[in-house]
Amino acid sequence: MNGRVEVHVSLGRKYQYDFVLNRKFTFIRGGSGEGKTVLASYVEQATREIAGFNVNARNLHTGKKIPFLRGGFGENWKKQLVDFHDTVFIYDEDDPFIKSNEFAELASSSHNYFIIVSRYRHSNIPYSEKEIYQIKNSGKYNTIEPLHKTNDKFPIEKREYSAVLTEDSGSGYQFFSLLFPDSNVIPAKSNSKIPRILENLLGNKSDKRILVIYDSAAFGPYIQQIEDICRRFPQRIDIFAPESFEYLLLRSDMFKGQLPVDDLLTASWNYANDKHASWERFFTALLIRITETRKRALYSKSSLSSCYKSNCCHLHDSCVFFAEGDKIEGIIRSYNTSFYTSNVFQQRKPKGD
Repeated sequence: MNGRVEVHVSLGRKYQYDFVLNRKFTFIRGGSGEGKTVLASYVEQATREIAGFNVNARNLHTGKKIPFLRGGFGENWKKQLVDFHDTVFIYDEDDPFIKSNEFAELASSSHNYFIIVSRYRHSNIPYSEKEIYQIKNSGKYNTIEPLHKTNDKFPIEKREYSAVLTEDSGSGYQFFSLLFPDSNVIPAKSNSKIPRILENLLGNKSDKRILVIYDSAAFGPYIQQIEDICRRFPQRIDIFAPESFEYLLLRSDMFKGQLPVDDLLTASWNYANDKHASWERFFTALLIRITETRKRALYSKSSLSSCYKSNCCHLHDSCVFFAEGDKIEGIIRSYNTSFYTSNVFQQRKPKGD
C-alpha cells in the first residue's frame, strides 16, 4: 500500500483520535495516562464490532476507505500479515510477538501499514525517527505530534570538527571525507553503532565539536540515545540527518527538474511504502534506476563514482547532470539539509542572520 492514510478512532462523541500515517511504520510512545493503551483498546473493540466504537481509515492518495484492525492475538497474527493487504494494523507493547524478528520480517515485507504502541526500541524494524509520536490531548479530541524535534531547513555549515562520524562506510563515507578533508572522518558501518562510538569520541577532552551524520529514514530505534547524549554534551555535537545519503544526492542540482524525480521526493509516501520497508531503501533503488544508463554516474552504495566528486567527470563532454563547479560543495549547497544542533535540538541560524 502507498499513500498517506487518514485515521479516525472514536467512542461515540465522547472521545476521539484523528491523525495521519505517512509511512509503513508509525510508533506511538510517551508517558502513562496519555491514552496510548486506550487508542489500541478502542480499535480492538471496533474490530470486535462492539457498539459505540468506531474506526475509519482513508487513503488520501486514492480516496478509498481501508480496513483498520487490532493486530491478532496468538498465532493468528502471522496469518493476518500474510492474508491481509492494504490494511492498517495497530499493536500494543503487551503483544509479545511484536519484539520478534519474525514479526519484523513479515511486517516489513507485507503490503500493510502498522501502528505500534510501544516504549521499546524495536531495532529490528527500520522505522524513521520522524514517525515516532506522542499523543496530544485536548479534551475529548486527541491527535499525535512528533516526539523528536528535528530541523531540516538550514544548510550545513562547513567548520572545523575534531571528528566526523558517518553511518555509512561506502559512498557516503567517501563523500564526507572529501567534504571534510581536515577532519577525522570515521565510518560507524552501522546505525546501531553510532551511539557507542559517539560516547567514546566524547571521552576525550577536546573542545572541538563532533559532527554526526546518519540516515534519518531508518534511525528511529536509536534517536532517543542520540538525543540523550546530545543533552549531556550540548556544546560538542552537531547532527546532520538527511533521509539518506541517496536522498541528499537526489535533492541536489544534479537531478533538479528531472521528472518524475521531483514528485518522487516531495510525495514519497505515494511511491515508497508498498515495496520498501524504509524510505532509505526506496531512495537507493530510485538513484540506481535513474543512473543505470550513465556509466560514470551509476550509483553504488559501496563506492562513490566519479560523477559525484569530479568537477568534469565527462571530460570534454558537457555533464548531463551538473552544470559546472565544485561538485562536493555544490551538492551540499543545493540540498535543504536536516542540519540542527544538539542544544535541545533548537533551530540553528546560519552566520550573518
